[in-house]
Amino acid sequence: MFEFHQNDPKKDTGMRLVKRGAAKALKPHVPFQGVLLSAEGKSYLSGGDREIVAKSGIGAINCSWNRLDEIPKRMKVPPHHYRLLPMTLVAANPINFGKRGKLCTAEALCAAAYITGYKDFAEETLNGSFGWGEEFFELNRDVLDLYAACSSSDEVEEAEKDFLRSLEEEAAHRKMRMMPSSDSS
Repeated sequence: MFEFHQNDPKKDTGMRLVKRGAAKALKPHVPFQGVLLSAEGKSYLSGGDREIVAKSGIGAINCSWNRLDEIPKRMKVPPHHYRLLPMTLVAANPINFGKRGKLCTAEALCAAAYITGYKDFAEETLNGSFGWGEEFFELNRDVLDLYAACSSSDEVEEAEKDFLRSLEEEAAHRKMRMMPSSDSS
């Protein structure tokens, strides 16, 4: 985990994982050969990344959402190892609860572990470190399982599009049910 010391130490989920021995804090200039979760990624994380994860791990950028512009665009990571997480994942942390795509570092790392086949590690780590960890999996289990079944970035991208389409259809259906019928007076 690349550490930028921007977060409130009392609320910093990434550093809590470091203190519990579930993650390492790296300085931004340190080379890293694993998969790096980053908005700079061109492809989605998938089960196809399991070999890289098994060999070199999963990295994240531990910073504040409000100060993203201060983060260098590139770390010392092979450019082809940058990965995106699907934006359909819902935060359960108290700061961004219920917001899609606004995961804290611990949620992002554990979601990545889950998607790449390390489900037990992901659940044990998040549930054992945070009171809201179980809530994260309750909110996201269906999509995490969907993405974990994908073996490539393209499959994850298609699964995300299908999921978003189903949410839109469900919302439209609910809206139609709530509208009064035209024959009522």
